[in-house]
Amino acid sequence: LLVAHVGMRLPDSWHLSHSAPFYEVNQYWRPSSTNSLERVPVKNPIESASSSTSYRIFNTHLRPHQLPPQAKCVYVMRDPMDVMVSFYHHLVNMSEDDGGYTGSVQEFCQDFLNGTVLYGRWQDHMEAWLGEQQQQQPPQHTKFEKPQSVLYLHYQNMKEDLSHEARRLARFLGVEEERLDNVVATALPHCSFEAMKKERWRYTPLSVSWKVDPHTGQNYDKFVREGKVGGGDEFIDKYFTEVLLEQWSKDRKTAIRRWQKAGVDEFMIRRYLNDH
Repeated sequence: LLVAHVGMRLPDSWHLSHSAPFYEVNQYWRPSSTNSLERVPVKNPIESASSSTSYRIFNTHLRPHQLPPQAKCVYVMRDPMDVMVSFYHHLVNMSEDDGGYTGSVQEFCQDFLNGTVLYGRWQDHMEAWLGEQQQQQPPQHTKFEKPQSVLYLHYQNMKEDLSHEARRLARFLGVEEERLDNVVATALPHCSFEAMKKERWRYTPLSVSWKVDPHTGQNYDKFVREGKVGGGDEFIDKYFTEVLLEQWSKDRKTAIRRWQKAGVDEFMIRRYLNDH
């Protein structure tokens, strides 16, 4: 959307990581002359040729208190069990040297529920972004500040009506109303899951290394995989033991109480903590 907004043409070799690197990954930072860290310039910054306007875009899985309070954030929410399936396929295909997961599917399910995978428990992450009050002070007891401007998007809504959600995003990013239709129409053909899958090499993160597919001899390139809504239910049916089902039921009920105490909207509670 931003590329369409500023009228840029990206090179054929463009990769998402060239314009929107991960905020928390070491390789995108370097020491500065002031004994602090500074960003490594992105390979293809998104900037307007007709003005001084430029955009600094980062991917991140961090919580709000870990980000600059002046940041403008887009927080994408997804069903917890669908997140679990997606994260499993992501981690199990990463190289072991970069933290790839080596346990069984059932062990991953257990680790996901326990919050011992990267970024902790799904319900805690959601609470941090959706709640009105902080449950725990960040390190050093610094004052908690959420980013000033957050757009909340539902993964399922994007699958069902990408055009509508793209218009919401465009407005959030400052696209003028008189240009909105043209910008969205230009960007949309490249943003569907089907289009991204055809060029999935552009979206597989460069911040980690990937395992080699034994059938093709090539590095894993299926980061854009299925994008299904409801795939987590199939995962539960196939891999969840009675112990895991009981744990998730208890965790869900605990999360409902915590979210209510944190001031999370009831609609969000019903939508994401319904019984699977």
